[in-house]
Order: sequence, then C-alpha cells, then structure tokens
Amino acid sequence: MSERYPNIEGGACADLAPGVAAKYFDINTQKQVFERQTAIAICGHCVVRAACLEASLVKPDAELHGVTAGLTPVEIRTLKQWRSYDLGTTDEIPSRPRPALVQVEQSHAASAAVEYRRTTTLTFDERVRGVFLDLRSGKYNETGGISQAIGAIAFIREQMDANAAAGKRAAA
Repeated sequence: MSERYPNIEGGACADLAPGVAAKYFDINTQKQVFERQTAIAICGHCVVRAACLEASLVKPDAELHGVTAGLTPVEIRTLKQWRSYDLGTTDEIPSRPRPALVQVEQSHAASAAVEYRRTTTLTFDERVRGVFLDLRSGKYNETGGISQAIGAIAFIREQMDANAAAGKRAAA
C-alpha cells in the first residue's frame, strides 16, 4: 500500500523498504536525476501503474511532487491539460507535447521472478548475481548499461540495509 495513495495496493513502490521509496519517489525531479530515473524504472514494471496515474490525475496540482506512475509533476500537469482538451472542457491546445505513457508488459518469466522474490528471501550476493545476469542478457542495453547495473546494485544494498535497520528497531 502506498502512503500517497492508500487505496491502491500491490504497487512496486509499496514493496520497497521503509524510507527507500521516499528517497526515490519524493524528490525534486529537476535536480535529482538519478533518483528520478530509478523511480521511473520501478514504475515501468508496476502492475498498478494505471490506477496510480488515475489517482494522480485527480489530485490538485499543488499536491503533486516527486515521481508518480513513472511521471514527473510537470508531465502529470501536462497530461491533465491534454485530458481537458480531449474531453472538450477547454479549447486551448496545451503548449507542451503529450507525455509518452510507456506500457511495459511483463513476461511470464518476469512474473515468475517477481513471485519468487516475494516468497523467497534472497541474499545480497544472489540479488547482485541477478543484476549481472540481467546485464548479460541485455536488460541494461541503453547507453550507460554498466552504470545502470551499478545503480541497481546500490539500490539493492540500500534496500537491504533499510530492511535490516527496520528489523532491529522492531526487535528492540
């Protein structure tokens, strides 16, 4: 369950360790480029992304911040303008181009991997090995693939550290 949208369950951000989601999603999207790209990547495979986007489209502009449904506040506001234009509630054509809404369809193997990760506690080494297998298979095929893989590994370490800290607090 997301703190931003408590009625939406099953989001990729909801599976993150406490504090990790805030670090990547509740950000200044103009200044924190790495965090923005990481959040967008997390949203890219989220199964409740459409519901999250719908919730953000009804939110007042003043409450939009960080990354939501893989979009920045500027992109969400632009999408709202295009929606109003498409519905005929305004005759003014938005000045910015319509944001691209990339829909990533999850393969059966990816779905199985998500379920396996959900039911199995993997060690740091096992997770890092998965990143390297993804790198080798071409998942990080854009420019800077190695950098993306290193970022993924740093993200895994941070999430595991946050989980360990939360476990220690709960035990105390």
